[in-house]
Parts: sequence; structure tokens; C-alpha cells
Amino acid sequence: MSTLSQSHSAGGQPAVTLADIARHCGLSKGSVSRALSMTVEECPLSEATWKRVREVAAEMGYRVNAQARALASGRSMAIGLIYNDTLPQLDSVYYQMIEVFSATLRERGYQLALVAIDEQGQWEDVLLGGRVDGCVCLHRLPPRIEAAMPRLQRPVVLLNGISESASGAISIDDHGGAVQATEHLLALGHRRILMLADANGKTPHASFNLRKEGFLKAVQDAGDAEGLFIDGDTDAFSKAWDAFDQAPTAVVCYSHLEAVGALRVLRRAAVDVPGDVSVVTFNDVFPVAQLAPALTCMAVPSAEIGRRGAEMLLEMLDQGVDPERLPGQVELPLSLITRESTGPVAR
Repeated sequence: MSTLSQSHSAGGQPAVTLADIARHCGLSKGSVSRALSMTVEECPLSEATWKRVREVAAEMGYRVNAQARALASGRSMAIGLIYNDTLPQLDSVYYQMIEVFSATLRERGYQLALVAIDEQGQWEDVLLGGRVDGCVCLHRLPPRIEAAMPRLQRPVVLLNGISESASGAISIDDHGGAVQATEHLLALGHRRILMLADANGKTPHASFNLRKEGFLKAVQDAGDAEGLFIDGDTDAFSKAWDAFDQAPTAVVCYSHLEAVGALRVLRRAAVDVPGDVSVVTFNDVFPVAQLAPALTCMAVPSAEIGRRGAEMLLEMLDQGVDPERLPGQVELPLSLITRESTGPVAR
């Protein structure tokens, strides 16, 4: 059975069919179908013929009938981006993550589709009804998806999160990143260091505690340093700073959001950065490099997370989801980018 069918007509013009391309190339419909549906390595035709068929198809404006291809392959060629209730905020690190994830999928003919996990349960028709071939999620798996995993029978990959329920997950070494950021400050002579992290009163992402633990470990291992931790917003940081008898000489920020607020507080208090206080943050995203001073940061490998997550999902789609051979958790390192906001402790 041919895996491709005639294209849809557009603008009132007759649709180009496989038979049209076959006549033009002097080949059978089956040969044309194989050239258009297989990679050059998979196709039994010569590489020159494979290229010729594809060139002719493009010149003639041929479009694949997606429904026919899905029926023939047993795949929808769609990957669901699952999220809870409101649309995911694809800003900062997540924008590049999803951009690269989606681009990697498109290279294999897959498209990304939004799937809201709502109380109405319509998502079950999408996920269990074969309308997507696999799923991706950010942060953490929604509880309803965790409960439904045994029934899904399709791969679910988590990006920038830790999960034992997902088919596979790509995370970053948040603990090690916090250790590295703090050790950078310790190497500059800082011995009274504060960390600012705002959980917004919600259940924090796994990175919240991992970065806190890494920060405190690095300070403790230094032996002669003091580590202070503030779980709060810019106002909490401002009040704490005003109350210090002996102010810290360095600040580690959980993310760029805390860092922007911290710089504003320090500027109002006439504290020079990095002359009086050094500041290092996580996330190399706008406006970290554009601020004055430009911020030293631990860069999250967003593009690599997206690429590795897509490759993990595609591999499971090709080989099937075997509970005994799931890829599990993959952890990627962060990298330190040194800029103007850190310097030697003032003597």
C-alpha cells in the first residue's frame, strides 16, 4: 500500500498526484511513493533517482495528504505539548528549549500540538485516541498524566524536570551549578554570601531546593565562610538588607528575575556592583547581558535540553516504549559565564 496519496487541491487548481509525478519521471507510482516517504538511506532507488523525484515533486507543487499518510503509517505525526489549564509561559529558558525541540521534530516530519490537561477530560480523547504519537511536558508532569501513564502506551518526555513517572526526562545539574557559582565568589575572596530565591508561596520547582543545598554546601565546605538564605521577593530582600549589621559582600540569585530586583535594591541603597557587592545569577537570558553591570551567570543549556529531549522522544517512537529499557533521567551541566557583576572582595 502506498504511504502517500494525492495532495489536496488549493486555490481551485487541480491537485498534483503521485501519478502526475510518476509520468513526469518515467517511474511507477510505487517508486515515486517510496522516494517521497523514505530517507535516501532507506529508499531502494538510486540516490540520483531519489533526488530527482523530490525535485520534480517540489517543482510541481505536490503536497502530501496528511490523513492518508497517517492511516498508512499508523502515526498522527503530532507530538502533544501537555500543560495544566493555562498556556505555558514560553519565556526565558523555555522559549529556546521548545524552539529547538520543535525544530528537531520538524526535521522528522512531526508537528507540535498543544494539549490542555483540564477537568473536562477532553485530553484523554487526544492522548488515548491516537491523535498524538507522544508527549512533552515542562517543569513537572501534571498529576492526571502521572496517574494515566500506565494507560497511555506512548512516550512522555519531561524537559527541565525530574520524574520517575515520565518515559524519559532531561534535567540540569542545579546542585552542581549552585556549587560552582558560590565557589566562583569564594575564589574572589567573598566570605559572607547571601542567596536570594523566591518560591512565590507555591510548591517550588525541584531546582529551588537543589540550588539552595548546593549553595549551602559550597559555603560549608569553605570552612571560613557564612551563607545566608532568603526565600522571598524583592521587598523581602530590601528589608533584610536594611537590617544587616554586617552586609554580605556577594549575592547568588536563584534566577534572572531575582537578580533584576536585587540590582534595583542595591542601586537604591547606593551599593556599588561589583565594587561593594558581587552578584551572580542563573539563566543567561534577556536582560542579563544587557544590564549595567552585565551579570555573571550560570547558563542553562536550553537548546541542548530541547535537542536531547526531542532525540529521546524520537528514539522511543522508532523503537517502541519498552518499560524495561526506558532512557530515564539525563542530567546536563551548566556553564559559568563571567561578566562585570563579580569581582574581588573589597579590602
